[in-house]
Amino acid sequence: MFRSSLLCACLVILGFRICHGSDLKLIVIPKEDAEKQKGYCLDGSPPAIFFAPAKNESMKNNWALFFHGGSACTDLKSCKKRAGTIQGSSKNLPSTKSRGGPVSEDCGNNPVFCQWNRVILWYCDGMFFAGNREEPVDVDGTKLYFRGVAVLETILLYMKDKLGPDLQFHRNMVGNLCFQEWQMQST
Repeated sequence: MFRSSLLCACLVILGFRICHGSDLKLIVIPKEDAEKQKGYCLDGSPPAIFFAPAKNESMKNNWALFFHGGSACTDLKSCKKRAGTIQGSSKNLPSTKSRGGPVSEDCGNNPVFCQWNRVILWYCDGMFFAGNREEPVDVDGTKLYFRGVAVLETILLYMKDKLGPDLQFHRNMVGNLCFQEWQMQST
């Protein structure tokens, strides 16, 4: 059994930034895949990722995951406002995203991860991928979905099924919201 490597940290909070970036392509998770896990952004749209495949065949089992940041909404009014933006919806995301740091393809600035599969997990739930409310909340006629845990599961299952079919994910929560350790195994 081959063990692949995975970087999975909240690097925005840690301040890890490098200016050189590369374009990763938008993938909005198909609605039917989102519905299986009930993984919805605040506005009910399916979650999204930005993805660039490994450039080197020997690195195809290695994944650098970058959790996009963006603070949290603090009350229902701010969540409703957020739901109408790219921080709460996948509806108006750009088709590509440039980003430096651990998802940069520039090996001079990112020597460890530049040739790996690189993914930005788009943060759209307003609660740090932590919300787990079954039913939406109605705020003045607008339904809000607090489904961050399901958003993360939806994204990871999509990655396994469509981008890396031999991957297996094992979850180990560490005692804070910023870091979750995930192991990926290729069989």
